[in-house]
Amino acid sequence: MEAVATAGLPGHGAISPEQRRLEAIVPARLRADIVIRRQMFKHQEYYVLKDPLALTYFRLLPEETYILTLLDGKRTLGEIAERFNARYPNHVRTAAELAQFTNQLGAGGLLNIGASRFVESATQTRPQQLMMFWAKIIQGFLFVKVPLIDPSAWLGQLAHAIRFVWTKWFVGAALLFYVWTAGLLLANSGEFATRPVDFFSASNLVLLWFTIIVIKTLHEFGHATTCRHFGGEVHEMGVCLMCFTPCGYVDASDAWMMRRKKHKLYTTIAGIFTELIMACIAAHFWLVLPEGIGRSVAFNAMIVASVNTIVFNINPLMRFDGYYVVCDLLEIPNLRSKAMAFCSYQLQRLFLGYQNRNQESQFGAESRGYVFVIYAVLAYLYMITIIYGFTQIFGRVLAPIGLRDFGLGLGFFVEGSFVALPFIKVIMDATKPGAHIVKTGSSWRRALTTIAVLAGLVAISFFVPAHYKVTQQAIVTAESPEVMASDVGGVIKQVHVRTGQWVQPGDLVVTLDNPEVIAELRVAEATRQQSRIRFSSLRYSPAWGAAETQAHAAQEMELAEASYQVASARAAKLQLRARVGGYVLTPDVEKLAGAYASPYVPILRLGDTRHMRVLIPLTENEAQLVSPGNKVRGRWLATAQLFETELDTVSSQPAQPTDIHYGMLAYFGGSVPSQMMQRDPRARPDFPVFVASAPLPKPDHEVQEGLRVRLTIQGNRTTVAEKTWRWFMSLFNVKPQPVRR
Repeated sequence: MEAVATAGLPGHGAISPEQRRLEAIVPARLRADIVIRRQMFKHQEYYVLKDPLALTYFRLLPEETYILTLLDGKRTLGEIAERFNARYPNHVRTAAELAQFTNQLGAGGLLNIGASRFVESATQTRPQQLMMFWAKIIQGFLFVKVPLIDPSAWLGQLAHAIRFVWTKWFVGAALLFYVWTAGLLLANSGEFATRPVDFFSASNLVLLWFTIIVIKTLHEFGHATTCRHFGGEVHEMGVCLMCFTPCGYVDASDAWMMRRKKHKLYTTIAGIFTELIMACIAAHFWLVLPEGIGRSVAFNAMIVASVNTIVFNINPLMRFDGYYVVCDLLEIPNLRSKAMAFCSYQLQRLFLGYQNRNQESQFGAESRGYVFVIYAVLAYLYMITIIYGFTQIFGRVLAPIGLRDFGLGLGFFVEGSFVALPFIKVIMDATKPGAHIVKTGSSWRRALTTIAVLAGLVAISFFVPAHYKVTQQAIVTAESPEVMASDVGGVIKQVHVRTGQWVQPGDLVVTLDNPEVIAELRVAEATRQQSRIRFSSLRYSPAWGAAETQAHAAQEMELAEASYQVASARAAKLQLRARVGGYVLTPDVEKLAGAYASPYVPILRLGDTRHMRVLIPLTENEAQLVSPGNKVRGRWLATAQLFETELDTVSSQPAQPTDIHYGMLAYFGGSVPSQMMQRDPRARPDFPVFVASAPLPKPDHEVQEGLRVRLTIQGNRTTVAEKTWRWFMSLFNVKPQPVRR
């Protein structure tokens, strides 16, 4: 035991009873089904361990692998330490260090642990911390995986049947196909403008959802067949729910066992290769198919398999294909987790004065700390941007049914939780058991310094000037337009004008026919005549009591006259006359004859197109942020040309449905719920819309009423603090205080 003691505690002559007890422990033996394979990584020898049951992989150094060979279930920790230190005298390990290493192996499921020891270990585990539980909920909220079958029985046959896919000539032909398709799309770029697809419409979103399911499933088959072709094994296939979208998945992580690095890279990029082929095929169908569901499906497949591949799969900032390619090229396995751990370690040192020894061991001899910092910051900001983009899309999809605020609130809740994850990780890493924290300074002093700096930044923000900004889709309309509608409704009997004709004030434009209104007028006229005759007969009557009866007759005549005036006014509304001068803007107005015009529903529009304006729909909150005189920058959606102008009016009362143009509706890309055009104009709107307007500078191209523009209004002056607070309160649908103009 003397030799064992020396091996267990180098440099010490005495052994404590606790040390003797530790050295006498017999660790569990290594599982017999564990696969070990030698690899060269960063010009250094490593060994990769594969757990065929859990399908997990571990990379170990040669000396760590030697320890595995000594775990036979018979040797004690003291004996293992003696043998190890004799073979690797420059890497001396104590029994305590070996015990910690074997515990990690047991936690990874690599050892044969008895049921009683497993239950004992599980019952002694502390309950999971609330913050860790919340972090897992957010991660699980975005990605859920359900394994179903083992495809190894038939996947090999499929890979053999399509083995030509991995030949040089096929890969070269595919690359030429990519280039040819890109050139063809560039030559036919006008198709995107002349035959557009409403990508975010409700009907297309259903097609888009099913398209994503099919493409992502084929993407995973690309990984699986490539892994199998180069000798890897695939034992798991199932369904995953990624951002609420179901798709197939396969576990091709056996590529870690491949000896040749290029085979691992081929397996990693196989999904991207497959998607780009599908994108090119879909692009050709989109160019030749007529309008319809087939063309919409082709467009969705082209966008999903190309833009989505570039934004997500190739992007190394997310843990998809591009991430693993970068890990192999940089020869830094688990780059994301190491980068997050490195930043957590540095933040603990900076703000808490902690030196986390446990995290230091994860970096090993890696000296490229700047790579970890750059990657962690970029990945963090990128994910925030992606979640924000999905939040805006979610709010836009729900806008037509008036649930835009709910969609934005739910999205911002998820984004806020993700923003908090790094700070939660710092606290968890600093407080979890076994962190081995070494204090390098006063934690309270560093915490107070951090709080003081943050408080100073907040105080400064109250004095930093800023402007509110409002971005909306606006509609071009004529100067002082008139929307002509009837209060009584009826069948359009005759249209007295034609489209493009100049109309003077007072000119007759439309005549309606409403039998009920005409009947009311005739009854009122007959009643008036009867009351007049009765009053006249009593006026010259010599009968007794005629004077008293005459007073009642006069009163009846007055009531009949008032009823006649009301009926006459209603009948007059069957003739619509222009109140302002202007051109008839409604197209094909001559075809309106014979159609029924509902009460208060616009029939046609008049306006002077020599002077144009932009009408800007605003929410109640946005209407408080702008004032007449604010600068406006706009972009024509049709030509992408820019222009500048200034607001001259901002309404203080909610607009009526007759004031809303169809181009402002969410269905056409605006912000106004579509239900606004279906409501009774006399009803109080559930979604108040305020309309601002600005004169339109004369553009270099022809302008027609109804064209859409995208505007950004530089609103009222404020401070950074007030602007941030107002934005924060709006996330919780709290109505902010009105802004002073």
